[in-house]
Amino acid sequence: MVRLNDIKLKPRLITLFLLVGIIPLALVGWWSSRMAGNALMHQSANQLESARGIKKTQIESFFDERRGDMGVLVETVGTLRNEASQKLTAVRQVKRAAVEGYFRTINDQIVTFSQNRMIVDAMRECRGSGGDVLHQRRAGPPGGAASGNHRFLSYRQLR
Repeated sequence: MVRLNDIKLKPRLITLFLLVGIIPLALVGWWSSRMAGNALMHQSANQLESARGIKKTQIESFFDERRGDMGVLVETVGTLRNEASQKLTAVRQVKRAAVEGYFRTINDQIVTFSQNRMIVDAMRECRGSGGDVLHQRRAGPPGGAASGNHRFLSYRQLR
């Protein structure tokens, strides 16, 4: 084994100076590397938190807009439903007025016809003969169904 006393002074000094210079340099390098790594980790964590906050805000605003859109759609559906209901009510009222007008007209005609003596007499005469034609059609004429239909149709055309 080699002893420290056996080595010459120059190589011994060079080795000692190198150790005295390299060890602190290595310690400072290791320490600064560790500090730089911690700083980079801290900086990237801050950036990720910032990105998370931005994305959170974007997502919340997106859903707030969709909620607003849903509100508009609900209002639109309500408005359309009300308009459709109003239109149906208006159509129903128009149809009701038309039917009531028709029945009033028919009623007025019945009243007018019932007061006209000529029409009352004509209806009495038709009542007797009209029943015979309908009875003949149901029972079937002696000439067959075709001639009965012909007589019934000619009677209907005269009316």
